[in-house]
Amino acid sequence: MLVSGGRRHEASLNEPGLIAKVLDILSVWGRENLGRLGWLVSDPYSYEWWGGFKDPFEIGVSAILVQLSRWEAVDKAITRLRENKLLDPYVLAEAPQDMIKELIKGVGFHESKSRTLKEFSILVVRRGGWGAFINRDLNEVRNDLIKIKGIGYETADTILLFAGNKLVLPVSRLARRVLSRVGVNLPASYVRAQQMLEKLIPEDLGSYKLFHATLVSISKKYCRSKKPLCAECPLQTICGFPTRNLKT
Repeated sequence: MLVSGGRRHEASLNEPGLIAKVLDILSVWGRENLGRLGWLVSDPYSYEWWGGFKDPFEIGVSAILVQLSRWEAVDKAITRLRENKLLDPYVLAEAPQDMIKELIKGVGFHESKSRTLKEFSILVVRRGGWGAFINRDLNEVRNDLIKIKGIGYETADTILLFAGNKLVLPVSRLARRVLSRVGVNLPASYVRAQQMLEKLIPEDLGSYKLFHATLVSISKKYCRSKKPLCAECPLQTICGFPTRNLKT
């Protein structure tokens, strides 16, 4: 729903100009601000979009760790894993789970995530290493990933996009919040929501990466679930979220 001047009216994904306006604002704001928020707007095929990382396996590991966790904690865990030379699928697959659990302590759900990381690295090794694992049909890789306990559609698609340069758009819960407040109400089904968005966004890696990164960043910085900073949000000019939520 869009809220304007106290009146409510239905807003759909096909409302003329709505998605175009969102994309225009995200593009400008993202290129100007993402670098300060842990993202690096770069060549569409570059791995560095994801926090400046250069190794795709490290991106996969951090994408698993960042679920329901603060990036600051994930960054420290990645540093510890790197210092212990565990950010290699062959090494991580052989590492004791207790060791992994200890090194990622501080990240939310670190015990269950240590099991997920172990299974993830074993899968990559079984497929013949990272290159052999990722350079397959998108759906084959995706099906492999979501069979691992602890990896859902969103995390799998994040890995596919940022660590595999696969043309697939993650639909995060954070993006849903921002879009719903602006007036873009997505279906509850992950697959249907993804299909609808992918029809509306330019079909290229740069657009997909920028769309995901900007919505996640805006959600964390401004469009919070509680006490959103609406007056500072770059989407305020087109947002229909009730004015009573503006920062006071």
